[in-house]
Amino acid sequence: MKAAIEKALEGYKYDFFIAPSGDGGLSEVVDNFNFVAETVIRHKYDLVWFVEADVIVPSHSFTQLLNDNADVAAGISPYHKIAAVYENLMVAGRFLSEGSLRTVNLHRADIEGKIIEGDVFAGTSCVLVKRGVFDSGLRFVHKIETAGFDILFWKGAKMRGFKVLVDGNVVCED
Repeated sequence: MKAAIEKALEGYKYDFFIAPSGDGGLSEVVDNFNFVAETVIRHKYDLVWFVEADVIVPSHSFTQLLNDNADVAAGISPYHKIAAVYENLMVAGRFLSEGSLRTVNLHRADIEGKIIEGDVFAGTSCVLVKRGVFDSGLRFVHKIETAGFDILFWKGAKMRGFKVLVDGNVVCED
């Protein structure tokens, strides 16, 4: 897969690295995501592809997300580490109204094979983000009383006018 990614990245400034890890506390996770954002800015990388350690991405994932030509593009993954009753619920959804944080999650059948753009979110399991999003000052924030850091990031990107989408052609597993 690395060779295919390197070919797709011809003309882009990039590097491969693994973000620091810790004990898994949520505020430390957010700090690690922001460490990556700052690294992207400092080195003037064109984009970053976040892939969480417990996710298996299909071999076409990177090129598919890159070809989506969005500022923030994500694949989908089933809820993991949650009761089996949610097996067809995706870590993706829609905001119910402009500017709100009220959300509804999408089922696999609602999104698989489709590209959904606009008021959407899709966790951080497999997401490609262009540097311009971070250049705007947007960062990941930990405000659990409001919403998850991932949802706040997606909403912030949309509110700043960035093109965000969820690509149901990239279905990751865990």
